[in-house]
Amino acid sequence: MRLRYFTIILCAIALLSSCEVEDAVPVTNIPSKTFEKILYDMQMADVYSQSVRKDTTESYGVKNQDSLSRYYNEIFAHYNVTYEQFNTTMQWHKEHPMSLDSIYNNVLTRVSAEEEKYKYLQPGQKTDSVTSAVPVL
Repeated sequence: MRLRYFTIILCAIALLSSCEVEDAVPVTNIPSKTFEKILYDMQMADVYSQSVRKDTTESYGVKNQDSLSRYYNEIFAHYNVTYEQFNTTMQWHKEHPMSLDSIYNNVLTRVSAEEEKYKYLQPGQKTDSVTSAVPVL
Protein backbone atom coordinates (compact mmCIF):
# COMPACT_ATOMS: atom_id res chain seq x y z
CA MET A 1 0.00 0.00 0.00
CA ARG A 2 2.82 2.39 0.89
CA LEU A 3 4.55 1.54 -2.38
CA ARG A 4 1.41 2.52 -4.28
CA TYR A 5 1.19 5.94 -2.58
CA PHE A 6 4.90 6.47 -3.07
CA THR A 7 4.54 5.67 -6.80
CA ILE A 8 1.57 8.06 -7.17
CA ILE A 9 3.42 10.87 -5.40
CA LEU A 10 6.54 10.25 -7.45
CA CYS A 11 4.51 10.38 -10.70
CA ALA A 12 2.77 13.58 -9.59
CA ILE A 13 6.10 15.24 -8.82
CA ALA A 14 7.50 14.13 -12.18
CA LEU A 15 4.45 15.50 -14.03
CA LEU A 16 4.49 18.83 -12.22
CA SER A 17 8.21 19.33 -12.70
CA SER A 18 7.98 18.57 -16.41
CA CYS A 19 5.55 21.44 -17.02
CA GLU A 20 7.41 24.34 -18.53
CA VAL A 21 6.75 27.72 -16.99
CA GLU A 22 6.71 30.57 -19.52
CA ASP A 23 9.77 32.80 -19.22
CA ALA A 24 9.05 36.27 -17.98
CA VAL A 25 9.96 39.11 -20.32
CA PRO A 26 13.40 40.41 -19.28
CA VAL A 27 13.42 43.90 -17.82
CA THR A 28 16.03 44.94 -20.40
CA ASN A 29 13.59 44.28 -23.25
CA ILE A 30 11.49 46.99 -24.82
CA PRO A 31 7.93 46.83 -23.40
CA SER A 32 5.59 44.86 -25.68
CA LYS A 33 3.30 47.80 -26.54
CA THR A 34 6.26 49.99 -27.44
CA PHE A 35 7.83 47.15 -29.42
CA GLU A 36 4.55 46.77 -31.32
CA LYS A 37 4.52 50.49 -32.16
CA ILE A 38 8.13 50.30 -33.35
CA LEU A 39 7.35 47.32 -35.60
CA TYR A 40 4.34 49.16 -37.04
CA ASP A 41 6.40 52.28 -37.74
CA MET A 42 9.14 50.15 -39.30
CA GLN A 43 6.57 48.46 -41.53
CA MET A 44 5.24 51.83 -42.67
CA ALA A 45 8.80 53.10 -43.26
CA ASP A 46 9.48 49.97 -45.31
CA VAL A 47 6.49 50.66 -47.53
CA TYR A 48 7.33 54.34 -47.84
CA SER A 49 10.96 53.62 -48.74
CA GLN A 50 9.74 51.75 -51.80
CA SER A 51 8.18 54.94 -53.13
CA VAL A 52 11.27 57.10 -52.57
CA ARG A 53 13.65 56.95 -55.53
CA LYS A 54 17.08 58.52 -55.80
CA ASP A 55 16.45 59.42 -59.43
CA THR A 56 14.20 58.48 -62.34
CA THR A 57 16.44 55.58 -63.42
CA GLU A 58 15.62 53.65 -60.25
CA SER A 59 12.71 51.23 -60.42
CA TYR A 60 9.54 51.96 -58.49
CA GLY A 61 8.83 49.44 -55.74
CA VAL A 62 12.48 48.78 -54.91
CA LYS A 63 13.45 49.63 -51.35
CA ASN A 64 15.67 52.64 -51.02
CA GLN A 65 18.13 51.36 -48.40
CA ASP A 66 19.56 54.82 -47.68
CA SER A 67 16.21 56.31 -46.76
CA LEU A 68 15.11 53.13 -44.97
CA SER A 69 18.18 53.24 -42.75
CA ARG A 70 17.47 56.88 -41.94
CA TYR A 71 13.81 56.09 -41.15
CA TYR A 72 14.80 53.24 -38.82
CA ASN A 73 17.26 55.50 -36.98
CA GLU A 74 14.53 58.13 -36.60
CA ILE A 75 12.09 55.52 -35.29
CA PHE A 76 14.62 54.30 -32.72
CA ALA A 77 15.31 57.89 -31.66
CA HIS A 78 11.58 58.63 -31.39
CA TYR A 79 11.05 55.71 -29.01
CA ASN A 80 14.39 56.32 -27.26
CA VAL A 81 15.72 52.82 -27.94
CA THR A 82 18.96 51.60 -29.43
CA TYR A 83 19.48 49.15 -32.26
CA GLU A 84 20.95 46.72 -29.73
CA GLN A 85 17.85 46.94 -27.50
CA PHE A 86 15.65 46.33 -30.52
CA ASN A 87 17.69 43.28 -31.58
CA THR A 88 17.75 41.85 -28.05
CA THR A 89 13.98 42.25 -27.78
CA MET A 90 13.42 40.76 -31.23
CA GLN A 91 15.63 37.79 -30.37
CA TRP A 92 13.67 37.15 -27.17
CA HIS A 93 10.38 37.29 -29.08
CA LYS A 94 11.75 34.92 -31.73
CA GLU A 95 12.44 32.45 -28.95
CA HIS A 96 8.85 32.96 -27.72
CA PRO A 97 6.86 32.75 -30.96
CA MET A 98 3.43 33.00 -29.30
CA SER A 99 4.34 36.44 -28.02
CA LEU A 100 5.75 37.55 -31.37
CA ASP A 101 2.69 36.19 -33.17
CA SER A 102 0.41 38.21 -30.92
CA ILE A 103 2.39 41.39 -31.54
CA TYR A 104 2.50 40.87 -35.30
CA ASN A 105 -1.26 40.21 -35.39
CA ASN A 106 -1.79 43.63 -33.81
CA VAL A 107 0.65 45.24 -36.25
CA LEU A 108 -1.06 43.62 -39.24
CA THR A 109 -4.47 44.77 -37.98
CA ARG A 110 -3.18 48.35 -37.86
CA VAL A 111 -1.53 48.07 -41.29
CA SER A 112 -4.75 46.66 -42.79
CA ALA A 113 -6.79 49.50 -41.30
CA GLU A 114 -4.33 52.01 -42.76
CA GLU A 115 -4.45 50.28 -46.14
CA GLU A 116 -8.25 50.35 -46.10
CA LYS A 117 -8.21 54.15 -45.78
CA TYR A 118 -6.32 54.53 -49.05
CA LYS A 119 -7.85 51.62 -50.92
CA TYR A 120 -10.03 53.67 -53.24
CA LEU A 121 -7.51 56.35 -54.18
CA GLN A 122 -6.49 56.43 -57.80
CA PRO A 123 -2.74 56.39 -58.59
CA GLY A 124 -1.40 59.90 -58.09
CA GLN A 125 -4.53 61.05 -56.27
CA LYS A 126 -3.89 62.69 -52.93
CA THR A 127 -6.14 63.12 -49.96
CA ASP A 128 -6.30 65.84 -47.36
CA SER A 129 -8.53 66.63 -44.41
CA VAL A 130 -10.73 69.05 -46.36
CA THR A 131 -11.58 66.76 -49.28
CA SER A 132 -11.89 63.76 -46.97
CA ALA A 133 -14.35 65.58 -44.70
CA VAL A 134 -16.64 66.85 -47.48
CA PRO A 135 -18.75 64.19 -49.17
CA VAL A 136 -18.92 64.36 -52.95
CA LEU A 137 -22.50 64.37 -54.20
